[in-house]
Amino acid sequence: MEQLDFQRWITSASQDSELKRTGALSTFQLELVQDVDNWIAIKWDRGKLISLNERIPSCSGTDGTHLKPLDLIVLRGNSSTWAELVDPSPKPRRHDILSLTKQTDGIVIEKGQQAFIRHLPTVNRLFQLLRDHDEQVPKKTASQSFSNKPVFEEVVGRYVHFSSGGKEHRIYFEDSYPNRPHLPVLLALHTAGADSRQYRHLLNDSDITSQFRVIAFDLPAHGKSLPSTKWWQEEYRLTTDAYASLVEDFADTLSLQRPVVLGCSMAGSLVLELARRQPHRWRGVIGLSGALKLQGRFQDWPLSPSINAQQVIHTWTASLMAPHGPEDEHYETRWIYSQGGPGIYRGDTYFYSEDFDLRGKAAQIDTSVCPVYLLTGEYDHACTPSDTDAAREAITGASGYTMERIGHFPMSENYSLFRTHLLPVLHEVIASNS
Repeated sequence: MEQLDFQRWITSASQDSELKRTGALSTFQLELVQDVDNWIAIKWDRGKLISLNERIPSCSGTDGTHLKPLDLIVLRGNSSTWAELVDPSPKPRRHDILSLTKQTDGIVIEKGQQAFIRHLPTVNRLFQLLRDHDEQVPKKTASQSFSNKPVFEEVVGRYVHFSSGGKEHRIYFEDSYPNRPHLPVLLALHTAGADSRQYRHLLNDSDITSQFRVIAFDLPAHGKSLPSTKWWQEEYRLTTDAYASLVEDFADTLSLQRPVVLGCSMAGSLVLELARRQPHRWRGVIGLSGALKLQGRFQDWPLSPSINAQQVIHTWTASLMAPHGPEDEHYETRWIYSQGGPGIYRGDTYFYSEDFDLRGKAAQIDTSVCPVYLLTGEYDHACTPSDTDAAREAITGASGYTMERIGHFPMSENYSLFRTHLLPVLHEVIASNS
């Protein structure tokens, strides 16, 4: 495994402040295997990376007793796959250790699936350093800087109370121009386990807010919206009907007249259901990372008492982003994901991966009444461009394409690039309704 410069790896790990913070309490052994004679074994022990001279053949003895009080993770890949981990210009969906485990010709977790998830923040950062220490990697620049003068945004945050699905809700939303009701509305829906902060750049983009009243709200139990009554008595699982009804009821409560609906990830799929159910309600829908059906996302590990779900989910989102975006927007996206309530991300993925299914129904969407636009980033491995292509092909008249150098969170991971895609689509939506 000559592709991996181990001594430089140790040096980088010892000097990396993020890794010291992330892995301060983690201890595990990591084995990288190419073949029987080509492997590397390392130990991460509470902030220190150590090279090992031998592998552990098994986690337990013949009598079933545990031999090592240590989490063992064994990863196997071929020479080209390990080379991809140090490639300064990685290909889409092969840019991160987690994304490579999702590929059929990528990296296989041979042992320690649970340990891999448990220590994902530290493991992921270790592998980032294999690439980041290369001098060819361009430094990411901050997307915004502030002067010493105070800056007041035009965005107004409010709460609204209304009923939906037989429950009372207190919903937080942000509004770019509440005093300009004559503007068409762009209603923005956040991703699973996140909240409306993902749209802060959009809410402050004068090129868009001069033409649209932008509104973004937090689903119940997300962001500043509290859970519904007696939430502790039931497991949270978001369903298609409850989700669509809530968006419809929110729009009715605010008396929004045929807004354009923009949704990402699970909301990128939901907008298709909104268009199918009541096309006349919407001026158009724009789905980011939307598909007719996605499987495999609903997992139980976020509820495991041995896993810090918010740290792991925070790292999972990192693997879904392209490596080209501004560093501060990358970490801001992750930060939002570190703050979800217990089981909320998991319950959202129940909708996205289990309950939602438009296969066989997509032909019911009338794009002559409600235009449909589907855009997906090329680095997205949760909803791949091919997943979105299948949805576009099934919906007569749907438009869209794959966005280069973008991942799963276009509006928050690289807004300056995303807006170059969004503005033309918004202009086309308005033109089609004029």
